Amino acid sequence: MLRGDGRLRRRWRARRRRRRRVRPRRRLYRAADEPEPLSRATEPLFEAVRLGPQQAARNTTHGFDWDDLHGSDPGSGEYLAHRARFKRSRVPRIAETVADTGFLAPPRGTTEHNNAVYVCPECERSEVNWIAGMEVCLDCDVPMRER
Repeated sequence: MLRGDGRLRRRWRARRRRRRRVRPRRRLYRAADEPEPLSRATEPLFEAVRLGPQQAARNTTHGFDWDDLHGSDPGSGEYLAHRARFKRSRVPRIAETVADTGFLAPPRGTTEHNNAVYVCPECERSEVNWIAGMEVCLDCDVPMRER
């Protein structure tokens, strides 16, 4: 019995040590005093959910803006219901267009208008989007060439 009791004591002490390490973190969270914790928790999620379909819809006939997705009054109760209806009706068409064309526009990176070094071989504009080490036309998403 003594050997078993010794093991239990060691486990109990180890648990106490672990608990002590966690407590200072709790104090830090209490000290943060976030004025609007709900918006801090939900805004990144809503942005991520919006950015995927909006990125896929870029340069297609199915492009949309913030107000199209959310409605004109985000303070109303209809706000979240409108999002679901909008996505149910538009996102499948966006996905079909991307699948049919086989093209997904690159995301926006660092942009420059009227660049003196690069020109688009397709539209002859000099609107540059630097993304992932590439120079892409900001208007038609074609790789740029130097002048």
